[in-house]
Amino acid sequence: MSTGKIAKIVLGIVLALAGLWLVLPAGICGIEGILSCKSMWRELWTVVQGIVPLALIGIGAMLIWVEAEELIMSKKK
Repeated sequence: MSTGKIAKIVLGIVLALAGLWLVLPAGICGIEGILSCKSMWRELWTVVQGIVPLALIGIGAMLIWVEAEELIMSKKK
């Protein structure tokens, strides 16, 4: 593996952990109870429920756009 790929993996891990830490309410759970804190997982689930529909709409719109462009390009040939 190249150094660039390893750096990207480490960056991804750091970003994922930072995101989870931001979801964690500071007053409810201490460092010791990070995995047993039920509030964190409820808040994370709420975030996932909000992001997934928007991501599906965006991906669907991009697929429609790409396929429409391919149809236009194939008709021009």
